[in-house]
Amino acid sequence: AAVILTFVEFMRFRNRAVQRLFYSISGSALRAEESRKMTGATYIFYAALACSILFVNLPAISFMVLCAFIWGDAAAALVGQSLGRTNIGTKTLEGSLGCFILCMALFLWVFPSVPHALDPWRGVMRPLMALVGSLCITVLELFPVHLKKNVVINDNLIVPLATGIIIIALFPPVQ
Repeated sequence: AAVILTFVEFMRFRNRAVQRLFYSISGSALRAEESRKMTGATYIFYAALACSILFVNLPAISFMVLCAFIWGDAAAALVGQSLGRTNIGTKTLEGSLGCFILCMALFLWVFPSVPHALDPWRGVMRPLMALVGSLCITVLELFPVHLKKNVVINDNLIVPLATGIIIIALFPPVQ
């Protein structure tokens, strides 16, 4: 799947027929910058692949950070575009608050009700773990990670991975 996805991304920049087909299917869902760069969906796919490899012994982490990021990012975009007034770079404070609140709700109420999601922590979601996970997702989504001056790691790739690593480091699974 990764090879096919990469091939489609490559071809949409180089082949007009593929480009027309791609934009006829998904053009209305694309952001302006995605006409020149890989789509956010492709980065999410790579993040899911990387999470499944990195957290192979803790699939609950992959599940939680990917779900929280995807839903939190969507909430940030919807709230930011509809209610956003206070700009922070290219994002808004209101959008970030929407992301944070949704992530907290997921960590505190949704994930505890998912069978086996919290087994590595004896079935308990600690409020501090929910806070740390939600803050990681919100802050990393708000402020881009720069490798160099003009090299930014796409947030769809870095946020789930970094959040998972931080949660495991601060809240190791109970043996």
